[in-house]
Amino acid sequence: MKTRLLTPALLILSLAGSVHAGTSTAIGGAVGGAAGAVIGEAVGGREGAIIGGAIGGGVGAAAGYEN
Repeated sequence: MKTRLLTPALLILSLAGSVHAGTSTAIGGAVGGAAGAVIGEAVGGREGAIIGGAIGGGVGAAAGYEN
């Protein structure tokens, strides 16, 4: 994996927990989608970014809904 892309992705994911704590489903989806796209791009290029963004958005929206 590309370290240049993995580091920002981990920073986004570390912030995601605090963002999800008091916000809506839309914010959770945006943060999850962004993190998923960054990680997906690092792993699988453009197609990985699309798939990672979609999956991350769904997971982030679900986490935002639960809070």
